Amino acid sequence: MKKNNSSIELKINSSKAVVNRKTVQIEAPGIKIGNSTMLPLSFLVEILEVKVTWDKATKTVWINT
Repeated sequence: MKKNNSSIELKINSSKAVVNRKTVQIEAPGIKIGNSTMLPLSFLVEILEVKVTWDKATKTVWINT
C-alpha cells in the first residue's frame, strides 16, 4: 500500500510490517476471514496520517484521506 511518500507492506498472520523499508512491530496481525482481509485499522491510520470518524447511528467508520 502506498500513499504520498509512505509505503506499507503487511503479511497475513504476521505481527510485523514494513514501513518505508523499516520493519516494525504491529499490535495485531492482518487476518483472512472467508473472502475478506481484516487489517489493523489503528496502525494504518497512524502510519497514513488519515482522519477516522465513527458514525454511531449507522455504526460506520469513515476514513478521510
